[in-house]
Amino acid sequence: FKKVSLNSFGKYVIFILGILLSIIPICLNMDDKNNSNLLTIGVSGFISSLAFIMPGISGSMLLLVLGVYDIIIVSMSDVFNMYSMGMKYESLVICIIFGFFFIVGVVFFSKIIKKVLASQEHNFLILSFGLLIGMICVMSVELLNFGVNIFLIILISGIGVLTIKFLGE
Repeated sequence: FKKVSLNSFGKYVIFILGILLSIIPICLNMDDKNNSNLLTIGVSGFISSLAFIMPGISGSMLLLVLGVYDIIIVSMSDVFNMYSMGMKYESLVICIIFGFFFIVGVVFFSKIIKKVLASQEHNFLILSFGLLIGMICVMSVELLNFGVNIFLIILISGIGVLTIKFLGE
């Protein structure tokens, strides 16, 4: 936060773009679609690799927003328990597709981020800050959907901000 300075219109555009990139998946409302197809699993693996690289992005929340969290968790559980429960090939295929696209995403995004950091470090920090703020908004909306009290969300967010402020000094 200390390195980010929004001193021009272009910097605000980058910041808002970061927020929008975080919010777009929830606006698409992917939970209403049939997310068990392999293309959706692959795309989710590719996108979720960003959570592995970028600080402040929750991988589990990203999978929840994309609507594939349950599918991935059940498939992984089936694969890890295949000796006791028998082989479930559908779950194995889902894990392989997700894992392959996750690894491809990590390699792809890490190379992109390395190049961008070399030439546009400040703009990348602004975009990352926007992604972080957007993900906080997404997580708050998801918590409201799970029935968590808005007062509790504000209280926990405030404690988080104060903790960061206290530890950052």
